[in-house]
Amino acid sequence: MNEMYAHGKAYAAILLGAAAGLIAGLHPLVWGLFYFQLIDIISGLIAAKTSWSSAFANAGMQKKVMMWLYVLTGHLLKTVSPVPIDFPVDAMIAGYYCVVECISIMENGAKLGLDAPAPLKKIVTVFTKFTVQEGDTTTTVMKTEKIETKGGQ
Repeated sequence: MNEMYAHGKAYAAILLGAAAGLIAGLHPLVWGLFYFQLIDIISGLIAAKTSWSSAFANAGMQKKVMMWLYVLTGHLLKTVSPVPIDFPVDAMIAGYYCVVECISIMENGAKLGLDAPAPLKKIVTVFTKFTVQEGDTTTTVMKTEKIETKGGQ
């Protein structure tokens, strides 16, 4: 019995050590994405008030999971690439989605009638995607524009 207990403690220590090593090695932008998503979920629940829709919430959660899959894909791409990649692909993807989450948080605040702080409105841009068709070629283009909330600064 003591031997099983000792093995269990050893396995638990190995698993916890591996998890701590993985977590400690995460780029700050990846941590930022986690916290931005958490804040967005909370602010979305507050902004929904009584108009909460489980279908809408489910679609939002699916998008958040997909964001993490993109971050993981970037990490794997950097890890397994036969050509050295000297920049943090996963952190760049996470940084992009941090901006997306920040915009969503600002939108949730606007739904409550709370204007976003002027410095945030000056920094944050909304990325909209549209396609251009030229003959047989379809090109996806990203367009940036200033976010407009109450006050329009």
